[in-house]
Amino acid sequence: MIIKKYTTGRFAGIKDVNVEFKDGLNVVLGSNESGKTTLIEGIHSVLFRPSKIGRKTTEDKEFHSKFMPYPVGDSIDGEIEIEHDGETYTLSKEWGTEASSKLTMPNKVVIKNDLSIKDTLKDVYIYGEGTYSSVFFLKQYYLKEAINRIVENKEATGEISSLLRSTIMELDGVPLEDLEQKIREEIDTLLRRWDVERNYPENNKGINNPYKVGFGQVVESFYAKERIKLEMAKAEEAERKFNEICQEIKKTEEKIEELKTKKEAMEKIEEDVTQRSILEPQIDQLNKEITDLLGISKEWPRSQEKLKQLTADLGKLDEKYKKLIEEKELSKKAEEKIKLEKILAKIDEIEAKIKELNTRISGIGAVTKEEIKALETNYNGMNRAEAMMKAGVIMAKLNSFPEGRKLTVTKDLEEPAEIKAGDSFSANGFMKLQSESLIDIEIKTGNIDFDKIRLEYENYKKNYEDLLKTLKVKSLEEAKLNKEKLDGLNKTVETYIMQKNHYLGDLT
Repeated sequence: MIIKKYTTGRFAGIKDVNVEFKDGLNVVLGSNESGKTTLIEGIHSVLFRPSKIGRKTTEDKEFHSKFMPYPVGDSIDGEIEIEHDGETYTLSKEWGTEASSKLTMPNKVVIKNDLSIKDTLKDVYIYGEGTYSSVFFLKQYYLKEAINRIVENKEATGEISSLLRSTIMELDGVPLEDLEQKIREEIDTLLRRWDVERNYPENNKGINNPYKVGFGQVVESFYAKERIKLEMAKAEEAERKFNEICQEIKKTEEKIEELKTKKEAMEKIEEDVTQRSILEPQIDQLNKEITDLLGISKEWPRSQEKLKQLTADLGKLDEKYKKLIEEKELSKKAEEKIKLEKILAKIDEIEAKIKELNTRISGIGAVTKEEIKALETNYNGMNRAEAMMKAGVIMAKLNSFPEGRKLTVTKDLEEPAEIKAGDSFSANGFMKLQSESLIDIEIKTGNIDFDKIRLEYENYKKNYEDLLKTLKVKSLEEAKLNKEKLDGLNKTVETYIMQKNHYLGDLT
């Protein structure tokens, strides 16, 4: 497979790129942040990334954040031409709000399904995505990682071995000095501030006195290793203390078991003492009851007479008690009545507030989220069209014109107006001069279809004004304010209804 050409209208920070590749080794050169890596990412994305992606996985979120235009724009695209066995395949993809994929085969057959495209190009690509990511699309800051991935990835290692056996790698005209400079730069990236002979950072800058900046990846890895060793030492010390605590816990548990045995023995003795302390008062109580019963037997005749008198008095008290019970019930009902009256008064008060709020709500025109969104869409479209019409400034003066003839000028989005000789006039982006069948001239600041933009502006403006009229408001902000007022009033009504239901529950 040979990539012959790559084009893109917009991909991350690069725009309107058209690159043609030649046979052999292609090297992308440029200053930092000039878009070399982005160009490679764009080619890789067209080859392997499906056009329809979501935002659920970390990979998809990273793709959106890295390559989608910011702050304006909602799509990116790319197209490549691939040559395989003397035949040309054209693959184009667009990511964003209108995602799409398209593969044009050598026989002009078109495929638009991502899975079908992937299956069709399997024989064209020859190698897997991992091999291309590790070797063929080598990025300047992934050289070391690429070598490690080649060693660790058995699939990539096997494929590269086969490739090297069957292909002679050529520099294809790249100067050896440039290649040597690139190698030296990579060595500097890896070994800066590293003493190879001592296998230690230069100037004894160990982990306790590390370099802050200006060191290579080897020194960075050394510091990372030393930090891990320090953390391991802390972990070993913590483990030692943990073992000591475990031994203390074990000794404490043994003491607890010993004390449990003593406690059980003491509980048996305590149970006997407790039983005696319970029985002795009972015996004393029985002796006292015997004495009392002997006294009662002597007082029995007199007590019987007294009992008859008490029985008669009790009958009178029962009648008084019944009357008091009746009075208590009446008092309770009176209290319940007062309570109900208070609850009903609260309910009436709440209903009055709800009625007042509903009156206020009915006085505000209903506004939905969809209507707000429609207003914003037409308002923004109207402003966008107006901004495009006002892209520049056109100034003119009518020096002379035949008398008796009527000449009109249409400026930007304004209505046609008559002008006369000697009049000066200007427009921001568009101007049209008309005089019956004598003159019909359009002047504009750029390659813009002003008729189309004007029609869009008028449509947006009509839709916007119709919506304002329907909603009985004067502006988008007033519509939003009405929506906020309605939401607040409706929420307050719901709160009052909940309070009313609470009071109604107290009535049941």
